[in-house]
Amino acid sequence: MAKSVSVILAIDWSAQDIADGGLADLLAHFIRLYPGVRMEVRVDANCRLREAIKARELDLVVVLQEPGEGGEVIDRIQRLWVAGPDFRWQVYEPLPLVLFEAPCIFRSAALTTLDREGIPWRIALTTPSLAGLRAAVRAGFGDSVRTGRWLEADLHNILTDLPSLPDVELAVHMNPDSENSICERLRESVMDALRDNK
Repeated sequence: MAKSVSVILAIDWSAQDIADGGLADLLAHFIRLYPGVRMEVRVDANCRLREAIKARELDLVVVLQEPGEGGEVIDRIQRLWVAGPDFRWQVYEPLPLVLFEAPCIFRSAALTTLDREGIPWRIALTTPSLAGLRAAVRAGFGDSVRTGRWLEADLHNILTDLPSLPDVELAVHMNPDSENSICERLRESVMDALRDNK
């Protein structure tokens, strides 16, 4: 490839576990295949990424989103209440929560559902980091909300104690101004990798 091409791929911070699902390996392989491509990867909140793709500031966005928000939907996934193996909650006490910083669709779904059902809650820990969230949940700080798609074996679904949560969609949004062959190949590769890692 004679000419250098820049591509900006962005990933929703509530979907950081996508990288654990093989996306990092895919991007490294993609760069080796196309050495003329300058790849920039950003991680940010769902709402900011959706605004940026609408403003045509990004080429490709991978998000977990509420159903019906457009893009190319790869999967519809159930949101689950998850806790570490030693987590204990007495139903007469406020439910301790470990959540991503706002804005976050997992945080919003948790708080809306608990409020609707009249279940008292308290924020035990807030973090922008998936690693921080996992560590706090494992340590028993509180309950959190994730999907079953990348759920680690030592975390478990405590759905029996809490009301069910609405599903979430895994989707890819592409900037219409970025419809060149490189962006299209990246879009196809990302979608294939995410479909293969269900």
